Amino acid sequence: MELLLFTDREYKKLYHFIKISFRKISITIRRKTRKLGYVSFQHKQILVFYDGWCPVCTNIKDNLYKLDYFRMLRLVSFRNSSLVQAYKLDVNELERRMHSFSMNDSSKIQRGIDSIAQICTRIPYLWWAVPFIIIFKKMGIGGYLYDYIASKRKVIPVGNCDDLCELQPKRVH
Repeated sequence: MELLLFTDREYKKLYHFIKISFRKISITIRRKTRKLGYVSFQHKQILVFYDGWCPVCTNIKDNLYKLDYFRMLRLVSFRNSSLVQAYKLDVNELERRMHSFSMNDSSKIQRGIDSIAQICTRIPYLWWAVPFIIIFKKMGIGGYLYDYIASKRKVIPVGNCDDLCELQPKRVH
């Protein structure tokens, strides 16, 4: 029986070599498949209107952009967008619910939980949530759940604050 011993330095070198090699292979595969996927799925792109003044919405937007592997989402804030007038959307309805529609067919607009379902079907990392969203939608509680969460969000107008917008520090007792 032979015994193979590694020093700490050799073990760290081997670990870093394997880690870097795996990362290079992973990046190469991602680049090749992303290009193929983008070309194949470009006709399924959707335009999503979100609230740019809501910190939760912008945080979700940033996370969706990171997860959007095939670049199938085009996320636009309705607060500073000329697209709202171009697509003749109601700003009051946009404040209440997220809107989305297919880039090829802008006549069928999805709102609220339907928009969430449309987003989840286009991001492979969120496919696990699609059955739950559909079940909640069929049971009739998906829309109510979305409206409840949307009503609890905070809206902070960017550049439009006056004296009333000051944040009060918490008192520590």
